[in-house]
Amino acid sequence: MKNLLIVIFIVLNSNAIAKYCWISKAAVSSINRYAAMGFSLNGKGYVGCGYNGTSGTNDFWQYDTLTNVWTQRANYNGGLVWAGHGFSIGNKGYFTLGTSGSLFPSDLNEYDPGANTWTPKAPFPNIGRQDFFAYSINNDGYIVGGWRTGTYYNDHYKYSQATNSWTTVASRPGTARDGIRGFVLNGKGYIGTGQNNGIIFNDISAYDPATNSWAAKANLPGPNRNSAVGFSFNNKGFMGLGNNNFTSSYTDFYEYNDITNTWTLVAGFPGIGTSYSVGYGFAMRGYITTGRWGGQGQLTKQTWMLTIAPTSLFTINYSGCGTNITLNNQAVGATTYLWNFGDGTTSALQNPSHTYSTNGNYNISLVVGNGTCNDTLIQSVNISNATTSQFTATVGNCSNMVTLNNTSTNATAFNWNWGNGQSNAGAQSTYTYSTPGTYTITLIASSGACADTNTQIITVSPPVNSNFSFV
Repeated sequence: MKNLLIVIFIVLNSNAIAKYCWISKAAVSSINRYAAMGFSLNGKGYVGCGYNGTSGTNDFWQYDTLTNVWTQRANYNGGLVWAGHGFSIGNKGYFTLGTSGSLFPSDLNEYDPGANTWTPKAPFPNIGRQDFFAYSINNDGYIVGGWRTGTYYNDHYKYSQATNSWTTVASRPGTARDGIRGFVLNGKGYIGTGQNNGIIFNDISAYDPATNSWAAKANLPGPNRNSAVGFSFNNKGFMGLGNNNFTSSYTDFYEYNDITNTWTLVAGFPGIGTSYSVGYGFAMRGYITTGRWGGQGQLTKQTWMLTIAPTSLFTINYSGCGTNITLNNQAVGATTYLWNFGDGTTSALQNPSHTYSTNGNYNISLVVGNGTCNDTLIQSVNISNATTSQFTATVGNCSNMVTLNNTSTNATAFNWNWGNGQSNAGAQSTYTYSTPGTYTITLIASSGACADTNTQIITVSPPVNSNFSFV
């Protein structure tokens, strides 16, 4: 059973509000390791090799993103190596370089998932190295940077799958380094961070294969870091984690928008902050697995998925009077809905209506899901039952005085109009007209936003005057 932990957070960019969530997934194999190699291919993730705390390994695993299951595949044919790197082109995956401690192999090996076999390909044309960065764009693979026996590199090589050959391309500008990392986004490689002799970097440069040129981009926020991890999905790049030369590991993670050249904090990584992890992305999600954490070099086999979460959003349609409401669901990216009306009742409808039985303030919550992540929004509504305006008016015999009996309900304020151009407010009990006539008395009874009006027509007769004389 997978261990589920959801962390919801908001990411702002110039076009929209996006939400992401981290979800813990099945660990790869039973071996903690770091500096493994990996790639994504045909909707599946692949991870293998790495250092297990004692030696290098050559086991190789396939991850099914639909079933959350790792399956062991053919062992890597390049030996017990770590700190190499992988990439994929078309329907094939590749592992290359790395170290076995004292040796730095220069081989490149191709994996065929259909046949579950590894095949040697043209070896890397320079000396072998470790802790470089490898990536692919279109039908070519690339290797940049790295380290070997005290020497740091910033040279840059391209591998052509079509011709099974290597050529040099423009070197990455800036300081040569190892622990360099990055991601591919919209046909360009965004690569940086790393270290050289203890000096750690946070600069990012983009390589454009169409022009064979590099361009400086916005630095990765947060502390300078070594051996970070990156991937891309949904037309955004993501990068973070890493270490400050092993005294501590980081958990911050960022989204990159190549249109605005800006980074936005995604959220603290909920797993163990690691470096030397494997990262790879698919259309709508990215994965991080294995790695090294802390100052003592603890290793992990953890796997985490970052994906887009739905956004819970709704408005409450309420007149301010009465007990009935309707709800306008404006959630984004959701397929399931669970409403709680705050009075012990719920609904799974997309746009429900609801009638409350009593007055009061109620918290309405909407939990939305997309089969992977959830998001919740809570809003309140103050329910006030309808106010009723009601009264009787009795005209006194041979009098201009009217006696009033106010029987309004759910009202706290009263406004009277006497039909003679006069009005007043309050709990009126009598009113005296100055002249006889027929009048329409109006009472507006209210409570907050609730109001009701009632009228009554009365006739005030002139008093009877007695008049007589003696004769």
